Amino acid sequence: MSTRRDTRETPPLDDQALADGCREVAGWLDAAREADPLTLQRELGRAERAIARLRDGLIARLRAAPSAEDTARPRTALTQINVALSLTVGGEYPVGQIERRFVSDASGVLRGIEDTASTG
Repeated sequence: MSTRRDTRETPPLDDQALADGCREVAGWLDAAREADPLTLQRELGRAERAIARLRDGLIARLRAAPSAEDTARPRTALTQINVALSLTVGGEYPVGQIERRFVSDASGVLRGIEDTASTG
């Protein structure tokens, strides 16, 4: 049995919720970047779960969009959310040590999404 959530059960994510979520997770990543390795690893796991929820909300928004014209911004945000998720996972699972630069890069991507969503 899979533990993966069905994204059809996730409510669509509007621009404000996206901006707020990105700001919050970027803040966690910024704070965790300088933490000890165990704390950083725990916070990266928390960030991964939160970014996955943002991704699921964007997928739900795309599915609910009445027309293709309504999908350009959320599709761009979804691409960037996937980048942030990949960077966060890449920061957590390298062989030998945590890649803190990936944590910084993921935070930067999330802050870029936040800026775009806030001006929407």
